[in-house]
Amino acid sequence: MNKRVLLYSIVLVWVAVLLQLVVTVGIRSDNKIVEAFQASNSMPVKSALTVTGIYDSYLVSYEEQEKLLKYIAEGLSLENYQITKKDGAAITSANRWSKTDISIAESGKKQQIVTTDIELTDRLSALINLKETCEKIYRKLNMEGKCSISMEGVYHGNLSAAQIDDMKTTVFKVLEAKEQDKQKISGSNVYYGYSKRLDTFQAVDGKKINTQLIFSYNEKNDRTEMYLAVPFFQKDF
Repeated sequence: MNKRVLLYSIVLVWVAVLLQLVVTVGIRSDNKIVEAFQASNSMPVKSALTVTGIYDSYLVSYEEQEKLLKYIAEGLSLENYQITKKDGAAITSANRWSKTDISIAESGKKQQIVTTDIELTDRLSALINLKETCEKIYRKLNMEGKCSISMEGVYHGNLSAAQIDDMKTTVFKVLEAKEQDKQKISGSNVYYGYSKRLDTFQAVDGKKINTQLIFSYNEKNDRTEMYLAVPFFQKDF
């Protein structure tokens, strides 16, 4: 094989590798989370987004903190928000279908953690656009925004083990997720999965995890509550 043929072969290999990378990146989509939730056929209750990032410059004064939070609030097009001062600046905005909290907290290393919490009780599909907007705002502030998403739905009555397994299979199929682990926590069925369609994951006991699916029976209201989270549910269930 002469040098020209060898060089040509190497170029072809690298082109194939790059094309594969383009395809892999191209198929990643957070919209799959909404599709998977809708496929569960549960009655939507609410969804939530949490974005955290460490701000490089230490904001000493309340005025500096307030300016930063106002920048985020305006980037999210928040209206009628309130600014409070309690161990640092915080912003709260609420209307009939959403609630947003933006706050600054000390990290203990002369850095501050900026957290944006958004909860929607309607327009659940808007959560993905809000996630992308938050990430863009955080990047402009030179922060790497770490995001978590969750969606809550309910079913009437107490689902059987077979029904729960069917719902889990359906949700994971839409997400193209492989089940990595499962647990029984305080009577709740908790499943962990990994999907290449999502752009984040955490390593847990040597396994990649980026999806958490929870089924919990609420005896008082006689309903089964379902939580779909990426990568993990952030609150009690």
